[in-house]
Amino acid sequence: MTSIDVSLESRCLNALREAWRRGVESPRSPKKLDILHGWIRKELLQKLGDYRIHGKTTEGGKYNKERVVDGKYYRKNVDIMISRGYHELGAISVKLIQSSYRKNAINYFEHQLGETANLRGQQLVYGNIIFLPHPIPVKSGDQMSEEYLTDTSLDRYRKLVADHDSIVVPNVQAIVIAKLDQQTGELIRLATRQDLDCLGRASLDFLFEQVHITKFIRDYTADVAFAYQKRAS
Repeated sequence: MTSIDVSLESRCLNALREAWRRGVESPRSPKKLDILHGWIRKELLQKLGDYRIHGKTTEGGKYNKERVVDGKYYRKNVDIMISRGYHELGAISVKLIQSSYRKNAINYFEHQLGETANLRGQQLVYGNIIFLPHPIPVKSGDQMSEEYLTDTSLDRYRKLVADHDSIVVPNVQAIVIAKLDQQTGELIRLATRQDLDCLGRASLDFLFEQVHITKFIRDYTADVAFAYQKRAS
């Protein structure tokens, strides 16, 4: 069972709240993701130390662009790239879903499969993080409603993570869900098992034991450090 890092969870929620607000104010602005990239970069630096973490962030008045890496099949802009010395070691993709997940769910999944194969095929340690609210807002014309994650929507990710040796499976996967206050439109906490009572036991165990953000940071940094040892030896 994953040991939860409460401090890390708190920092994650703070970054996610800020990114969410930015996305609500400017839905088409890509800068909402810059906030999450900056937070992830700091967490990785704290764990990894003497590595370079390249990400699309604004720090100290300096704007850092996405990094372009060579994939197995095509060159790719990546959200976050990790290197040390001359070695490009890993990449992380970040997605913040703010509305209408269900109608795009298969497209999101298929896009991830292709991106994973391209980057893992180049021997990069690849991580994928999906952030989304609970419930998920849905806008149809002038009408607003909500939708909920289902066991079926998570089952494809459970099967993916279980297929360890496949090139289309990220080295590390995270799915981060935050409880949305439908009155205020604010994210109030990272979702608990009790919040996600729409899901069955298998889905909850998957979310809180296999794709939790604490486990992601721990496992991803360990995999990158191991990749560097192999490259440098």
